Amino acid sequence: MKNHLKKGISLVVTLMMVVSLLPTYVFANDEVKDCGDGNHIWNKEYTVDKEATCTEDGAKSIHCSVCDKKQEDSEKTIDATGHNFEEKVTKDATCTEAGEKALVCTNPGCDVVLNKTAIPATGHKYGEPVVVEPTCTDVGTSTTTCSVCGDKKVEETSALGHDWEGEKTVDKEATCTESGSKSIHCKRCNEIKESEVIPVVAHTYGDETLTKDPTCTVGTQTYKVCTVCGYENILSTADDELGHEWNAEKTVDQAPTCIAVGSKSTHCKRCDATQDSEEIAMVPHSYSEEWTVDKEATCKEAGIKSHHCTTPGCTQKSEVTEISKTEDHTYPEDWTVDSEATCTKAGSKSKTCSVCSNKITEEIPMIEHNYQENITKEANCTEVGEKNLKCSVCGDVKTDSTEVISALGHKYEEKTEPATCTENGKTYKECSVCYDKIDEVVIPATGHDWDEYVLKDPTCTEAGKKARVCKTCQEEDKAYDIPALGHNYASEFTIDKKATCTEAGSQSKHCSRCDEKSEVTSIDALGHDFASEYTTDKEATCTENGSESQHCSRCDVTQNARDIVAAGHSYADKYTVVKEATCTDKGLMAQKCDNCDAYQNEVAIKALGHDYSDEFTIDEKATCSKEGLKSKHCSRCDSTAEEAVLPKNDVHNYGSWETALSPTCTANGANARFCSDCHKIDKTVVKALGHKWNKSYTTDKKATYTSKGSKSIHCSRCNAKTKITSIPMLKLAKVSSFKVKAGKKYAKVSFGKVKGATRYELYRSTKKSSGYKKVATLKSTKYTNKKLKSKKTYYYKVRAVAGSNKGSFSKVLKVRVK
Repeated sequence: MKNHLKKGISLVVTLMMVVSLLPTYVFANDEVKDCGDGNHIWNKEYTVDKEATCTEDGAKSIHCSVCDKKQEDSEKTIDATGHNFEEKVTKDATCTEAGEKALVCTNPGCDVVLNKTAIPATGHKYGEPVVVEPTCTDVGTSTTTCSVCGDKKVEETSALGHDWEGEKTVDKEATCTESGSKSIHCKRCNEIKESEVIPVVAHTYGDETLTKDPTCTVGTQTYKVCTVCGYENILSTADDELGHEWNAEKTVDQAPTCIAVGSKSTHCKRCDATQDSEEIAMVPHSYSEEWTVDKEATCKEAGIKSHHCTTPGCTQKSEVTEISKTEDHTYPEDWTVDSEATCTKAGSKSKTCSVCSNKITEEIPMIEHNYQENITKEANCTEVGEKNLKCSVCGDVKTDSTEVISALGHKYEEKTEPATCTENGKTYKECSVCYDKIDEVVIPATGHDWDEYVLKDPTCTEAGKKARVCKTCQEEDKAYDIPALGHNYASEFTIDKKATCTEAGSQSKHCSRCDEKSEVTSIDALGHDFASEYTTDKEATCTENGSESQHCSRCDVTQNARDIVAAGHSYADKYTVVKEATCTDKGLMAQKCDNCDAYQNEVAIKALGHDYSDEFTIDEKATCSKEGLKSKHCSRCDSTAEEAVLPKNDVHNYGSWETALSPTCTANGANARFCSDCHKIDKTVVKALGHKWNKSYTTDKKATYTSKGSKSIHCSRCNAKTKITSIPMLKLAKVSSFKVKAGKKYAKVSFGKVKGATRYELYRSTKKSSGYKKVATLKSTKYTNKKLKSKKTYYYKVRAVAGSNKGSFSKVLKVRVK
């Protein structure tokens, strides 16, 4: 046991000695200590110190894994990568502008571009023309449009102009009731000119003279009817009118109501005439047994209900009763979202009562993440990509959603680089994604296509040139010089620079073809031209000298400058106030110089002191809502004294009366005025106006051929009505232009239309004065009555009908069937 203990102690001591001999690169609390000399642990792999670029070498070396120090003599050069050029289109060609392609270095961070080459403009690709034919007044067009850029070419064709008919055309035939018209028409369009009125033609009367039976007021009449328009021409009227035959009892014309008196009168048995009209007194109100809600009760205010008078137009109420406030709030159907719910936070929504503004709130649960496809690495032709599902709202990435995107594979397209005059071209397949190239085929150079000789004009000093030029590449061949022309100098001198007082000028002879000069000659300086009189350059003052000199007439140079002696001050004997005394500050007076602002012998002026008024001035008026302020003011400055508070008063500062609620015919109104200081409101009641009835009737509903109308007296201020009266249906006119034509076992009937008629009733009899039976109800104005007996005489009459309204019968016509 003791031997084992000794061995263990010996082992521990040995380990401690070994540890003490280790270098100082051991870590303590994750800090790197200095390796010291000779104690580095060198990496086996090289570390890149500087990345190589397309044009510059990089460097790499062995580093210490502890302190990162470089190992001496370990540095090696990393060769420059060189450019990796690919031909790319740097600018696409359009219909009108050339594009550009070049060799572009694809290495990261390098922007070198070489061999820029123009791509010819593609030119427009015009489609088929869209033709719009010309008309009499509008030009025609032929428009072709480029399918690439939308450019349009438009060619116009002149308008045709009108092609007028030789004779006038009747546009509307004249009748016995309306004038017609005629005009000259264009053969191609609807345009007309020289429109002319065709006068109304005379009525066409038949041979038959008809008779109208006498009425209460008109005797027997004879007349003829226009066969075209049905106009009745009265020939004579007899004095055998029947006179009115009055009923023994009066008829109620207007029943009385609780808001309007009624009326009754004696009626004629034969016509609509009345006499002895009499008023019928108003009747009591007739209140409904059912309650009418005049004002709905809400959660904020009580309502009102009452029994209404059932008479139309009457607004009288009874038993007006209050309806208690309801406990039900009026919330909108839809919630208002106060805070939107997201995938990380719940939202909130609320509804507010539209009557009392009470608000209820509910929570909106959090929504689920909106995961959408998110590409983290794009796939290319040869390398796979990567994608996952990422929330578009909060950016959360869904667990286990990462997927590989398959490599795209190359998409090769046929490409051609045209051959030039001197260099071969080529065809190849190029991937449209990564620009990888395969299947390259050389196209031989085309050789030059020489054009005719062109001329460059010679100048005075340069020879001209003529040469032949390649149409394709513009290269010149076999150039020939034309000798220079030499200068053509003028015989007269041109002044190039004018001479001044101190500087010489110059003149020369100029070439007529260029800017070259010859015989350049100097022009002597002119010298100064000084005036004999002196000019004041600076005025003398009381304390400072002035100056004067002789000036050159051609420039700003002067000579013989001399002083103008200062005049000295000229003080006045009389004292002048230099500074006025105020209530609190002294003033100043002194003898002042007549020529400047200088003064001498100052004398102080005593401060004036305040001059307070005996009377108070109101600085701020007291009102019904706040105190005022008064004080005594100094007559010379803004100082005040003896300030005193003015107590509030009961006098309101009311404005003018304004209409708060306009009175109506049946309800009181109100006027109000407001105090501008305390905003108190003063009100007064304006009595209801009462109805203001119009003197004449207003038609509420027009009478038609199928229904009665109505009229009443209206209030000019509101919609109330009184004396509501019925208007009889419109009378249908008697059928005119009635004709009957016999055939073999049939009769054809025709007649004119009657305004307002919806149908016609045709009657037939074998006797003129009796036995008529309805044979047809017609919507048309023509009818064939078939299955009649031959050699038999029939009598026909017809009348217009609209609903229950029936017009008078037409005249009776006789016809004998064949």
